[in-house]
Parts: sequence; structure tokens; C-alpha cells
Amino acid sequence: MLGKALVSVGIAASMLLVACGGGSGGGGGSSKTFSVSSQGIPNGGKVPVKYTCDAPNTTGVSPDMSWSNPPDGAKSFAVAVLDSSVTDPQDQNNQVPFVHWIVINIPTNMTSLPENYQPSGNIISLPNSWSAVFGGLVTQYIGPCPPKGDPAHTYKFCVAALNKTINPNNYQTRLDLYAAVEQAIIKEICITATYQR
Repeated sequence: MLGKALVSVGIAASMLLVACGGGSGGGGGSSKTFSVSSQGIPNGGKVPVKYTCDAPNTTGVSPDMSWSNPPDGAKSFAVAVLDSSVTDPQDQNNQVPFVHWIVINIPTNMTSLPENYQPSGNIISLPNSWSAVFGGLVTQYIGPCPPKGDPAHTYKFCVAALNKTINPNNYQTRLDLYAAVEQAIIKEICITATYQR
């Protein structure tokens, strides 16, 4: 849901990268700044192993994320973890970043997610890009996992304020869903970190 300009459904998941501010963004009508922080992920640093596929459980755990001063008009939040160094295997335009995790319909009275968060109820974890790798619909968090020997990949841990909630049943594909989230974004902010194996 969250740095490329989008032009079509095929660019949908870039929503999570659009206008990422490295941990801060404009206030959307407020004098305060929409901001995000994490005790586990150092902005501009390296992703700790516990949040990656090199963790003992082979998937890692999702990091804690906290945000404040959301823009006016926010009706829900979405959180995503993206690899901006590669694209989604099913995006023929090669513009959708690889989505490791995307959670939507976080209510506006929530301003944080704890480490190893497990969505429940109306808060939904959408199928991520691993679905195209393993087949089926993969919704669980699977952390940074660049190929061994690759240069360091850049990861975005993003929070987006949306102007509505999203009903996944209204969309046929993952990329359609990503597009719907992108189109609903009022403002988004990201923490950026790298990982290399």
C-alpha cells in the first residue's frame, strides 16, 4: 500500500511505496506530521535477522510499528512490508514491488501494531507476493529474503492512511486489491532498511 508513480492496476502494489517519506510525511491539513516508528527496525539501517527468512522459524516475525498524527479524513490504516528492489512475479509491467505482508482495515483508534502481530476480525492480512512463488494464497508474514549473493535489497515498512475500508470480496486478483488500496491512500509513510544474505 505504499516510491513509484502508479499508472494502472498493474502498478497497484506500489501504493505501498508511493511518496514514502523515510519515516515521515505531510500532515494532510494538519500542522503536525504523520510519522511512523519502530523499536525493531532502524530507519536507514539493516533489518535485524529476527524479522527475516533467516530467523529460526524460517519466516521471521513482523516488527512493531507505531504511528501518530494521521491526516484528516482517514477512515482506516493499512500496513505493508515491501521489497523495492524486485517486483511482484505476476506484474507484467515490472512496477509492483514484491509485497511481503499487507494488512488492511486497521481502525483509526489503533495507532500501533505489536511485534508478531496476527490480524483478526475485520483487520485482514491480504495475499502477498509469496502467493505467486508458492502457489495458492499466502497471507502470513514472510520477512525479507533476498537471494543469497544479491546486493543488499531495500525494504519499506509502511503505514498508509486510507479514505475508506476495503472489502476484498469486491476484487478478483491480488493486483486488483493492491490497486484498490493504492487508490484509497490519503498519505503514507515508511521506514526504510536494507538486508543482504
